Amino acid sequence: MDFSKPKSQLIAAALTLAPAALTILQKETGLALVFFAFFLVMFREGLPPIYIVIGFAAAALVVATLLLDKDLLAIILAAIIGIVVLLNQRQIKKKIKAF
Repeated sequence: MDFSKPKSQLIAAALTLAPAALTILQKETGLALVFFAFFLVMFREGLPPIYIVIGFAAAALVVATLLLDKDLLAIILAAIIGIVVLLNQRQIKKKIKAF
């Protein structure tokens, strides 16, 4: 499968995420994490790295919701979002200055 084409990426995502979503609905999160591990194999075959980041972030979020208090999790997520926004603003300013 050629992962450079968006159609191939969507087919691979559907084949992996559909069973994972069904197992999450059945409260079998361990099996869902196994399905997410297939992204590692697809990454090895040429899937863009952003999908790996998104997949692991989703898995970490699922685990964090099980382990952390809601308020603490909200504070942590807000801090992460703030840092991402701050870093993106700096990159945009650098690109503007380069012109």
